[in-house]
Amino acid sequence: MKLLNKYKEALKIKPTEKYPQQKINEIDNILSQFAAEKKKRQELEKKYNQVIAKADQLFDNAKYDEALKEYENALTILPDEIYPKQKIGKIREIKSLLAKGEPKTTPAQKATPVNQDTKLPDLKFNNNEEKEKYLKELLVKYPPGITCEIYKEKYRTITRYIIIRENEANDFREIRYNWGVEYYRNDKPITGLYFKSQVSQREGEYFVRIEM
Repeated sequence: MKLLNKYKEALKIKPTEKYPQQKINEIDNILSQFAAEKKKRQELEKKYNQVIAKADQLFDNAKYDEALKEYENALTILPDEIYPKQKIGKIREIKSLLAKGEPKTTPAQKATPVNQDTKLPDLKFNNNEEKEKYLKELLVKYPPGITCEIYKEKYRTITRYIIIRENEANDFREIRYNWGVEYYRNDKPITGLYFKSQVSQREGEYFVRIEM
């Protein structure tokens, strides 16, 4: 604002000078952009708070599937917020524990052959855009920290670690066959040493292990 006043003072001294007026116009445009962005942020925060309030109410009433959708909806409004990701992680943990305590004859299980494996598709990106899209989706779906998922197939076992750190997502996989083990970060092979250094839980870091 001091700079703006200086240009206005200069314009009063020499009203015909174009340069002070150009700078005044530039500053006015910047201030208008800031005001518009601030207003947009306030509108997003209002909408976000409404969704979070609804999600928290559903969570408190143990309506976890509905709450999960609302927390995910909140992340589409403000993707950088930590709270919805933490609640999503908590819901996944609760659902995993509930699933382990459920009888083996649920409707979903009846529809699936007993010996059929839970399969995780191999990860292969055709280009960098596909990879970035996939990783951004992980940021929305998973909480900060480590989510470990185990997929037992007929000829191999895949242990997938979805790791969210510093607002960056990575998909680490240990694929264990009868003949050996392969390690991947996203769709690129890596060494076992690097894999283990990355999937190790850090102090105070969220961690959940789920058998799919």
